[in-house]
This record gives sequence, C-alpha cells and structure tokens, in this order.
Amino acid sequence: PPQHTPQQQQQPQPLQLFQPQPREQELQQVEQNSEQQAQKTSTQPEQHMPHDKVAPVRPTVEVARVSADVVLYEMSKHPDCVKTQEWGCQSLLDNSQRQGYLQSVRAVGGVSILAKAMRSHPMVYGVQLMAACVLERLCSGNADGVSEMLAADGLDAMVKAMRAFDDHQALQEVGCKILRNAAACSSEGQQKVASAGGIPAALNAMMKHQHVGAVQELGCRALREMAAYSSSNQEAIVASGGIPRVLRAMELHGELSSIQVLGCGVLRNLTACNADFQEAVTSRGGLEVVLAAMQTHADSADVQRAGCWALFCTCVHNSELQNVVEAHGAVKVCLKALQDHREDAQVQEAGCWVLKELAKQIVNNQTRTTFVSSTQAALKAMDKHRNVVAVQTAAGGALRSLASHDQSGWVRTACLGRCGRFERSTTKRALEVIKE
Repeated sequence: PPQHTPQQQQQPQPLQLFQPQPREQELQQVEQNSEQQAQKTSTQPEQHMPHDKVAPVRPTVEVARVSADVVLYEMSKHPDCVKTQEWGCQSLLDNSQRQGYLQSVRAVGGVSILAKAMRSHPMVYGVQLMAACVLERLCSGNADGVSEMLAADGLDAMVKAMRAFDDHQALQEVGCKILRNAAACSSEGQQKVASAGGIPAALNAMMKHQHVGAVQELGCRALREMAAYSSSNQEAIVASGGIPRVLRAMELHGELSSIQVLGCGVLRNLTACNADFQEAVTSRGGLEVVLAAMQTHADSADVQRAGCWALFCTCVHNSELQNVVEAHGAVKVCLKALQDHREDAQVQEAGCWVLKELAKQIVNNQTRTTFVSSTQAALKAMDKHRNVVAVQTAAGGALRSLASHDQSGWVRTACLGRCGRFERSTTKRALEVIKE
C-alpha cells in the first residue's frame, strides 16, 4: 500500500481478494497500476510483479508480510484460481523458516488446503512443487502432520504429481521425502504409501534420475522405511524391480557413503525373513556390491555397520547361502571392520552377528589364523563394551557358535589364555557362554 505522511494518514483498507481476469485485461491493469504508483511519489521504490507467479494485487515485496491465516483464507476462498494458489504456496514456503510459522499453518488447516490445491491443479508444476515443499516441512518428524496429510489425501496427490512430472528432479526429491516421512511414521503410513502407489513412484524417480545422487539417496531412504517390518511392502518392492534398482544406485554412486549405507539398509530389510529374497539379492550380485562398498569406505563406521547387517540378513538361517557368503570373503572383510572400529559398539554388534552366522564355515573352511582372529574379535568386543547389552549378546552368540563347531576345544583355551588381559567379568561371561 502507498505510504502516507502523518498529515495524510487514513483508515486501513480491508484486504482485497484477487479476482481472475482475462490475460489482456490483467496486463493492462498492471500497467495502469504501475503508472499510477509512479505518479504518486518519486521516492517510493518500484515494485515488479511477475505475471506468471503472483496475482497483480499481491506484489512479492508484500507477500512475505502476510500472515499464514490470511494466505490460507485466500487460497480456500479461490481454490480454482491458479495464480492465487501459486501466490499462497510461495508465500507459505518463503515464510516456513520463521519460528512458529509452520505451527500456525497447521493450526488453521493448512495441510488440507495445500493438499486440495495439489488435487485441484494437478498439471500446474508451480503449485505441485511449492505445495509439496510446504507439506514436507509440515510432516517432517511430525506424526500429527503426517496423519493430517493422510486424512486429506495429500499422499495420493503427491504420488500423482511424481508421475505427472517424473522428469523434474526437484519434485522427485521432495516426493521421496514425503513418502519416507509417511512410511516412517507408523505401520498405517506404510500401508497407505503402498496403496497410493508410493513404491513404483520412488523406483521410477530413481530410474529417471539414476545419475543424480540426491534422488538415489532419497529414493533408497524411502524404500528402506517402506520395507521395514512389512512383508507385503517387501514383496511389492521386489516385484517392482527394487533389488536391481538399489544395486544399480550403489554401483553408480560408489563414492557416496550415504547411498551405500541406505542401499545396504534396503537389502537388509528385504532379506531378513525371506529365503527367496536372499537368493534374489545373491543371484543379482548383491554380495559383491556390499563387499565393494565396505572395502571402498573402510574408514566409515556407518558403511561397515550397514554392510555387516546386510551380509548377516542375506544368509541368516540359510546354510546354503552361508557357504556362498563365506566363499566371497565376507569373513575377512568383517574382521577388518571389527578391528578398525573397535570403539564403535554398533559395528561390533553387527560384525559379531556375521561371525555367529558363519561360525561353521570359519571352523571348517577357513585357516587356523582366521579361526583364531574370529574368536579374539568376539572376546575383544565383549571386553571393550561390557555395559552394552546388544554387543554382549552378539559376541556371546559368536563365541557359542564357534565353540559348538570346534572339536579341539580351542575356543575355551583362548578364553582362559587371555583372562589376564581381560576383566574378570569378561572371562567369566565368555566361559559361561561357551558352556551354554
């Protein structure tokens, strides 16, 4: 609004709502407003209004000053007006970093209004992208926000937008974020993501942008959450070609440790309880990809932990695949991870579970040196992390399995021989485990 001197102060005018006009009339109106504004004062800065972004009565310099309830009121008042929706979504996005702003958006029903904007204008890229960005921020780490989005059918609108604009990287990234947030929120969220078509949407995003690391990372993150503890989603991911797509991402972006961690996470969640999926990962070269990631990122504790878990889940309760995993050199890779990351309890836990699962192969097929190193690695893990229950359980399981296949009694001898180096409680616990 024009600025007035103290002598010219007037009562504030009510907020004017934008009314759609034909394009020619709109441009004429903009030109007339610009001329009138220039005649009023020469000191007031000129305001440029991009015609394809905001409504003529909403200069961008003023948009940021409008409160959330006013923006959402106008959006709900004119749901069919593209420019009003674009202006509203842009305003909410610009202000979303302000403290308390997102809470005020949710308080006045912003989630449902944004979802309705996406449904009403499915082929308007600006509305889809900006509304999705605001929805992602409203739902990130917020179970209530996710529930509101699911109730407003915002997830369906997001998946449709990913299909309509599958060649737009930015929209695919924010779409994968929303899928991940919904799936990580609850089992209900996982089911709704799958029923809305979130699994093929995420895989299609990864296929269309396979050379873009950000899309691959976010796609793997979404798939990992969708596959966790959900057999139906696991089957859907495998049936949709999820295993080769994830392995391809890990191969193309071998230098990115984050993609290696997330890719191993997807493989872990897919194979933990299904022998068919274990075989599917192995037959497609999954073992080679995981081991290559661990060797390439030997200094990354996160990659070593994720890789050990992927190896463990690929062969757990599967004697045939245990032989295959051992033949690929998994034991030596895991022993190196245990040695290099002695201080990391999570690496010690995951590595010991691999030793436990491959104990028979270590005793029968590996050299005496590898057998000794495996036993000592489990003992050192128990001693280093005496107060970590998960490590004690995993290391104890490894010692128990090694001892059960050891006919010479060397595991017990090793425990007694190192009692002077370890705490008394560690030696006692190790002997109890072996006896069990």
